[in-house]
Amino acid sequence: MLDHTDRDEAHAKALRDAEYASLTCRAETENAHAFVDDVLRQIVGTEERKRQRVSKAGAFRQAAEGFLADLLLTIGHDERWVYRPVSQRHFTDDVVSYRDFTALRMALKTLGLLEEARGVQHWSEFGVIRGWATRFRATPRLERLAAQYDIQPAEVSKHFIRGLPEHPLVLRGGSRRAPEGYKIPGEVMKISRGGGLAAMEQTIIDLNKFIDQFDIRGGTHRGYIRVFNLGDHPAFNWKLGGRFYSLGEDSYQQMKSGERLKMTIDGKSVCELDIKASYLTIFQSLGGQPLDFASDPDPYQAAELRAMPRYVVKAFITATFGNGQFPDKWPQKAAQDHKAKKTGKSLKKQYPIEHVRDAVAKAYPLLARLGQDEAEPPIWAKLMFLESQAVFRTMLALQERGIPSLSVHDSLIVQRDREHMARETLSDLYNADSEALRTGFRRKPDSVPMIADSR
Repeated sequence: MLDHTDRDEAHAKALRDAEYASLTCRAETENAHAFVDDVLRQIVGTEERKRQRVSKAGAFRQAAEGFLADLLLTIGHDERWVYRPVSQRHFTDDVVSYRDFTALRMALKTLGLLEEARGVQHWSEFGVIRGWATRFRATPRLERLAAQYDIQPAEVSKHFIRGLPEHPLVLRGGSRRAPEGYKIPGEVMKISRGGGLAAMEQTIIDLNKFIDQFDIRGGTHRGYIRVFNLGDHPAFNWKLGGRFYSLGEDSYQQMKSGERLKMTIDGKSVCELDIKASYLTIFQSLGGQPLDFASDPDPYQAAELRAMPRYVVKAFITATFGNGQFPDKWPQKAAQDHKAKKTGKSLKKQYPIEHVRDAVAKAYPLLARLGQDEAEPPIWAKLMFLESQAVFRTMLALQERGIPSLSVHDSLIVQRDREHMARETLSDLYNADSEALRTGFRRKPDSVPMIADSR
C-alpha cells in the first residue's frame, strides 16, 4: 500500500506526464453523438446566455466533441490527466475559440463533469523559471454518463475520431531542466503565418489529406504536425527541429517496431526503411568526413569500437549530440537502461565513460571536437532538421507517384511492394539534403521485433 509520500509523488508524476488536449477529435458513432447531445443539453440548462451560445452552436459543439474526447481518454486510470494552456493567447490559431473553450470548461465544472488542477508558474527575478499548464480529467460522473451510452475506456478511439490538424505547423520555445532533473518542454509559440510558412503548412495539409485516403490498419494515424524547436533562440531560422509527429498517444509512432510491421496500408503488408546512425551520418558528412558504409556497415561498431557493445557506443554518441559535446558522465537514463534491461550491472563500472570517450574520439575525431568548434544553436536541432527535411521530401516525392508513406522520424514505412522505389528516393533525397553524404539502409525484419539499439 502506498503511504502518503508515495501517493503525493505518484500524483505529481501523473500531472507532469499529462497528455496534450488537442481538442481535435470528432464524434464518429451514434453512441458518441448521443453522448455529446446529452452533455450539451445539460450545458444549455446551466447556460445563462443561451441566445448567444445557440447562435454559434456548430462551433460550440465542435469544442465539446474535442474536449470531451480528450477527457474520456483519462477514464479507466487512477491517475491520468490532459493539459491545455487556458490563456487567450494560446487559442489564436485553434479551430476551437478561446471564448467557446472557456464557456465549455466552466459549464463542465458546474455540472461536476470536469476536474481541474490549476496551472502554476514559479518566478525568479529573471522571469518564469518553471511553469505548468492547467491539467484536466474526467470526473466519475462523466465516466458514468459515457457508460450509459456504452462508451468504454478501451473504445474511446472508436467513438471519437481525431480530425486532421488544420494548423499542422507548430513552433516551440527551448526546453529546460527543472531543479529536480526532469525536462520542462518548450512553450508553444505564436506563428505569423504568411509567405513561405503558409506554403509549407499547406503542403503538410495536402500530405495529410493524401494519406487519409488510404486504409491504414494495425496502427492509428490521424495526420501529422511538424514541430520546430528553439523558436525563442536568437539564431532561430526555421531550420531547427522540424520533426513530424503523428497525432495521438495511440499513434503508430508510439508502437514498438515489431508491432508496426504488422500494419497494413490498403490491405498490403509493409516494410520499414531505417536510416543507419542518422545524426552521426549527417554530422560526419557536413564536416567533410563522410562515413564509409562499404568498409564499416555499422558506424557504431567501427574497428575502434568493437570491444564495446553497440548499445553502449550508441548511448554515448546520442548523449554527445544531446549535450553538444562529449559527456563526462553517463546520463541517468542510459545507466538505468543498462542495469534494468541489459546486464543488471552498473554501466559506469562496467564501461567507464572515459574509456568509451577515448575509443569514440579515435573512431570519430570530428565528434571529439564538437564542444570546441560547434557554435549555438544546439547541434541536435540542426541535425534533426536535415533528417526531417529528407524524410519530408521523400514523402512528397512518393505522394506525387500515388504512394503513401509513414514517418517514424529516422525511418519510413511503405507498402512492401513499393520498397525499392522508396529506398531509392529516400537515399537520393537524404544525400541531397545532407550535402552528398553516403547513407546505409536496411529493411527491418518482417516478423520479429527489432532490437531497440540496433538502428
